[in-house]
Amino acid sequence: MKNLPLATFLFSLSCAGGGEAQPDSLATPTGDCSAAAAAARERVAKVASENVACATDADCASVGLRASCFDACTTVVNQSGKGAVDRASTLVEAAECKAFHHAGCQLVVPPCAPPQPATCVSGSCR
Repeated sequence: MKNLPLATFLFSLSCAGGGEAQPDSLATPTGDCSAAAAAARERVAKVASENVACATDADCASVGLRASCFDACTTVVNQSGKGAVDRASTLVEAAECKAFHHAGCQLVVPPCAPPQPATCVSGSCR
C-alpha cells in the first residue's frame, strides 16, 4: 500500500498525452492557405503574361506555372520568359510559399491537361 502514491504518479505520466507533436500531415492549418497560394499564383502568372511577345512559333515555349504552394498547370511564354517565370517561382518560394507551409497548408495538385504545342499567334505566344 505504501507504493500506491508512486504507482499513481507513474500511471498518470503514462496517460498524460505523451507530449508528441502531431505530424505536419495531420496538423490543422493555422493560416489562410488559399490567400497565400493565390498571391503566389498571381505573382508568377503576372510575370508569365508579361513575357509572351513573339515573331515565330520557335520563340514560344510551354512552362510549368507552379511552385510548392500552388500548381496552375502550364502556360506559354517566349524563350526569355522561361527564365523570368523560373525566377518568379523562386521568389514566391521564399515568401508566399514559405508562409503557406509555415501555416501547415498542403498543396492539392489539380488534374492538368497535357500542354498543347506553343505557337505564336499575332505576335503573342499561345
